[in-house]
Amino acid sequence: MKTKYILSWILCFAIVSTVSCSGNDPAFPTVTENPSTDPGTNPGTDPGTDTTDATVPAGSALYFRLGMKWESAAETAAFTNLNRAESGDCIVTSVTPDITCSFAIPEGQLYHSILQFRMGSKAAASCPILKFSPYYYRKSAASPVTDDAGTPADETAPGYNPAGGDAELSCADGKEPLCYGGAAPHMVEGFPKNTGHYFLPQVTPETSYTLNSENKLRSYYGAGVNYLVTNDLPTLDRAANANAPADIATSRERVGNTFNDYYIWCETFWAEPVFSIKVMISDENVDPDGGLDQYPDWPGVNN
Repeated sequence: MKTKYILSWILCFAIVSTVSCSGNDPAFPTVTENPSTDPGTNPGTDPGTDTTDATVPAGSALYFRLGMKWESAAETAAFTNLNRAESGDCIVTSVTPDITCSFAIPEGQLYHSILQFRMGSKAAASCPILKFSPYYYRKSAASPVTDDAGTPADETAPGYNPAGGDAELSCADGKEPLCYGGAAPHMVEGFPKNTGHYFLPQVTPETSYTLNSENKLRSYYGAGVNYLVTNDLPTLDRAANANAPADIATSRERVGNTFNDYYIWCETFWAEPVFSIKVMISDENVDPDGGLDQYPDWPGVNN
């Protein structure tokens, strides 16, 4: 059985142009042979070449780079790679197959910057399938209650109305993108039906995906917050619900146990995960001269 499966993959790799051998994984739609140079087919993908990062040692199973540039920069301007806040590099080896990479970015710069999530493998045989799932969470699970025909306007549970919005949404079935927060709704086409991307390192060793700034997207209706990017909600708070008062900047609204971090991982042809990177992003509130929390992220009061 395994021999037949491997032969089918070899035949698939021999086919030119578009990769159509992605299997039936509804959370990770089919991508093109070279996603890093075809943003039209994979809208979350950043244009560029498919050459691998020269700073990554040969034979590295999996690596990740977080880049950023100001939203006002030219479209052709290069991204600047960020150094890790923790010691070591964001590279997976057989000695450390599962790692966490943490980044902290000045809060004002983060709010006004485009981010690049770049990843790849220099050991394609050890990483046949490379997957990326951006961070997201559910803001609400509410659903409208239909009015009683005999008693008009008796709707007692009005659905979800995002702060600053004017729509009453039904979030109970989990299908409405506006019922979610975080990066994935803006990085994955067809979210929440699809929750991530994947590519084949034997075909494309490296690719990248971009996320526009919150200042441009206004996904939190103009509130000065960094929830779009930051996923630093403390573990103890992730199981708890948070209500949504009128001020979204202080509400940190969410449904308990729905928080999903940024993950990059490798799978074998038999869908066995073998290497992984969890990415944690926070914002820095204080510069060397002091300062306040001007663009809230997750830690703090009202969690």
